[in-house]
Amino acid sequence: MKQRSKYDGMEKQYYVEKKKLNVKAWFFILILPAFALLLLSAYCMKDAINLDKNQNNVSYHEIGKIDYKVYLKENNYYTEKFLPKEMKYIANLINTINVDFNYEMHSTNNLDYNYTYKITANLLVTDKNDKTKVLYEKPSILLEETTKKITANNFIINEDIDIDYDEYNNYVNAFKKDYALTVDSKLILTLEVKTNGTYQTVKDLKTNNQLQISIPLSEQTIDITMDSKELNDKGVLTSETSFQINNIILFIAGITLGIVSITLLGIALYLFVTTRRKKDLYHTTVDKYLKEYDRVIITSKQPNVDERLFDEIIRVMTIEELLDLHDMTKEPIIYYEVIPNEKSYFIVIHNRLLYKLTITKAWLERNQGDDN
Repeated sequence: MKQRSKYDGMEKQYYVEKKKLNVKAWFFILILPAFALLLLSAYCMKDAINLDKNQNNVSYHEIGKIDYKVYLKENNYYTEKFLPKEMKYIANLINTINVDFNYEMHSTNNLDYNYTYKITANLLVTDKNDKTKVLYEKPSILLEETTKKITANNFIINEDIDIDYDEYNNYVNAFKKDYALTVDSKLILTLEVKTNGTYQTVKDLKTNNQLQISIPLSEQTIDITMDSKELNDKGVLTSETSFQINNIILFIAGITLGIVSITLLGIALYLFVTTRRKKDLYHTTVDKYLKEYDRVIITSKQPNVDERLFDEIIRVMTIEELLDLHDMTKEPIIYYEVIPNEKSYFIVIHNRLLYKLTITKAWLERNQGDDN
């Protein structure tokens, strides 16, 4: 249902149709159902999908061990061919040292593993009093880098290296003799393992570990000690949010309700913004005139003006015309509101002539509101 309201325009009368149901009511009629539909959409989506951050988590366990045997030269004292680890050894009786590196990776699920490993040796000569001061070092590769790819829940690296103890020991003794040095020296063996594992939505497994053993050189008796503890690390690869649809019908219903609710919210917001802009147009125009030209405008609640007493009523179209008339006649511009929040007059009276500028909300909405 619509009704027609009659207004005076700036130069003539015309009609503007108004809806009986105002926009504020439409705003609440739209926005309340929109929120209800949004809640219903969230409820449907909650039941339709399964978000589980832990169901695909993968646990892993790294183990690293070093074992070694010291093989002896022929002698009159030891009947054994080799001595086990963690003993004192006479340097002159050592023939070779067999070092066994063992590294294991275990995981609760099959991963796509891509891992590389190598074994290096570094002969290190340091100051006798300050072992942080390196006088000489000689790195070498004992086992070239090896790369392997497998899909499994575990892999094992088991490599052993034979060290010719006399070769390294004699080298250091010659170095000390040539330069008459009192130094410490050792041979450091390192197994370096780089692991990269991938599995579905979990974070990639990336590790870089080293197993080391240090063999003293140029000593009468030696201790072979490991610089690092045995490797025994555990961890969990957390998954990204797992998204599974349990009920496709509920999922589609939730999406549809969500779209409808967002559409209704958009319409409500559009109506609110456009209506507020139109509502402010009348007040903005009147306030602008009163503020900019307050020096020549007199505000009256309701002046005693009988238009029948004037010889002629001259309608003007702009406030600038009244300003020009004021400058010529020195008569003030009188402002008063005829219909609150709807219609106002700006008038100048001179020599039985009435000059009138009419400002109406309806005319502004019709002629200026569309331009915005």
